[in-house]
Amino acid sequence: MPCPLRNALPARRAFPPVLPQQVQAGILNILSSIGISHSLISAVRRRATGDRVVLWVGVTLILVLMFLVYRWTHGGIMGRPSLPQE
Repeated sequence: MPCPLRNALPARRAFPPVLPQQVQAGILNILSSIGISHSLISAVRRRATGDRVVLWVGVTLILVLMFLVYRWTHGGIMGRPSLPQE
């Protein structure tokens, strides 16, 4: 039995894949048309790249610190913490 909704649904259209460079070029055209200069766009891009580097360095340092604290409290690399003598 054919599906009664088949004719009611719009046909799927195959859109060609859009490359990231095409998207970036389109965004640059839009930003240029509203008056944002290319130097400002470049400055924003550099800032975003620098922020991404700072983020991943921070994530790495925090993970290493958490690992070292875990190993210190559960024995391992730096040994067990000393307990008070009775």
